[in-house]
Amino acid sequence: MNVSMFKIFTIYHRPACIPKDEGYSPLLVGNSVFLTKNKDGCNSEEDLHKNFSNSFYVDDSCPDNLSSKNRSINEMSGIYWIWKKLESFPEAEFIGITHYRRFFIFDESLPLPSKTWLPNSTCYEFNTLDEASRYIDSSLVDYYFKIGYDCLAPKMYDARLLDPERRPNVSSCEERFYEIANFDPDLYKLMEKLVLERDRSYLFELQELRRIPRHYTFNMFIMKRGIFESYCSFIFPILNKIDEANKETEDPTKRRGPGYLSEFLTSIFLSHELRVNNLKIKELNTCYIRD
Repeated sequence: MNVSMFKIFTIYHRPACIPKDEGYSPLLVGNSVFLTKNKDGCNSEEDLHKNFSNSFYVDDSCPDNLSSKNRSINEMSGIYWIWKKLESFPEAEFIGITHYRRFFIFDESLPLPSKTWLPNSTCYEFNTLDEASRYIDSSLVDYYFKIGYDCLAPKMYDARLLDPERRPNVSSCEERFYEIANFDPDLYKLMEKLVLERDRSYLFELQELRRIPRHYTFNMFIMKRGIFESYCSFIFPILNKIDEANKETEDPTKRRGPGYLSEFLTSIFLSHELRVNNLKIKELNTCYIRD
């Protein structure tokens, strides 16, 4: 399978190393609000001009964009841009999302580091991007689709595996959402309401999130183009309404409540496609780059 059939976007919101692997396309999110305060502090004009060259796509380069909402919906402003610019990539039969610090581990034969980013998770820590380069080699992606998979996703994580000495036990994804940063509890309930208004057949997936605090993480995936379009059609009408309902706050972390909920929405969509449409998902380990 030709690498041109893939378009794997790597999401950036701050300066960081770029993979030397040509299979990854860097995408700067929140470009229209780049100089405003974010969860890591403030960027500068120097950061923008020094670190983000013409090799970067930017999430406000089309009239219909959500770049200004990046501080609340996180990487989803970039995913929205990809959806709206999809006609610009007619050769891409598969659309992928990774992050500047998180990538899929495609080579399952390599020994894994001993340390994980979350306790007992399958997101493994590497010191540098170069150290992880063999693991994230994009030339290995086509193997999974050749053998019949429709979508690559991170392995699910169960919040009950979190260190109980550092964080309280949680019994549902709703509790996990509250526990992350004392987010507005009404936002989670609104998410459930909006999902069911769209299609009652998602009730099973919502019940599963209430039964077990386990879901697909990071809003990372590589999926067939048509599935990606269905995913975006599902998630953005819901996410936009959640964002509109989000209470104004100066706390940059709490502003990101809708972005955290988008991970649950991604998980709901993938789990529903697996159950209803027999979507063939390959779950992979992921890596976290410390530097």
